[in-house]
Amino acid sequence: KLGKLVSDRQVDCGFQPKSSVYMAYSKSTGKQLYQEFLLRDKHQLGVEWLAAKEVEEKYGLRSFGAIVSKSGASVDAYKLAHELIHMNARRGMQVFDQTVIEKFDFDGPRPVLNIKGGNTVTCDQVIFCTGFEATDMLKEPIAKLFYTYACVSETGIILNENLKNSLVWDTDKPYTYLRTTDDDRLLVGGEDSSNNSPFFQQKIKERKSVKLVKKLERILPGIRFIPDFNWGGTFGTTKDGLPYIGRSPEFNNALFVLGFGGNGITFSVQAMDIIPQMLEGKEHPLAKYYAFGR
Repeated sequence: KLGKLVSDRQVDCGFQPKSSVYMAYSKSTGKQLYQEFLLRDKHQLGVEWLAAKEVEEKYGLRSFGAIVSKSGASVDAYKLAHELIHMNARRGMQVFDQTVIEKFDFDGPRPVLNIKGGNTVTCDQVIFCTGFEATDMLKEPIAKLFYTYACVSETGIILNENLKNSLVWDTDKPYTYLRTTDDDRLLVGGEDSSNNSPFFQQKIKERKSVKLVKKLERILPGIRFIPDFNWGGTFGTTKDGLPYIGRSPEFNNALFVLGFGGNGITFSVQAMDIIPQMLEGKEHPLAKYYAFGR
């Protein structure tokens, strides 16, 4: 559904078709990645395998082989979110920006939301799409939180033309990913960690940025990367890599869309089918796999 909205140009979100390049970081992971390529190729997923020398010749990247897929794409996530909000507002959806909900009351027959400033909202159902922040609401330990970092170059960076039209990541742990931006920058990200101290957040972010640039220089020799700015963010992962979509036994008349597991876009699009069916009292075949208490 989301892909159709973008491809039909109903939403303008900086959509750009790109190749995906998944590189092996070491000789051992190269063997594992090649087995993954064979499996993808068996199911006709439109992939090709490039040996290490071919990856370097085509992209200038050092690796131990790579899976290349031409079915990738990038969007401006901020613009996409706002485009979707505006599109649905035109259809009649009400949007309340800068609205802080201080307290939830699920004890009565209908949920009541207490808004900062004294107002209340009473409704039949509440759908929470609040990402990792939902872990503070729930007693069930649904996800482990990690912190990820990114650093972006100044504009005008000189790159291999094939690299400009590609999304790149590797098998290293923690992984590293690269992509270009609409304003002609190179972004390098990764260095995920479960450790984070709010007091030392700025120092950690700066240290992670230095590590990312060093990794970049190792896999992309000769690059002249001048850092412009960096940032960090929080995300959650689950034990089985699947999201939590549906009702939690901890709350009456509440549903959750929590796309944890590394494929949040895919899971959230699936939730577009699952949640409406639940609201109508119907069963969805995926609901049992994404259920709370599993």
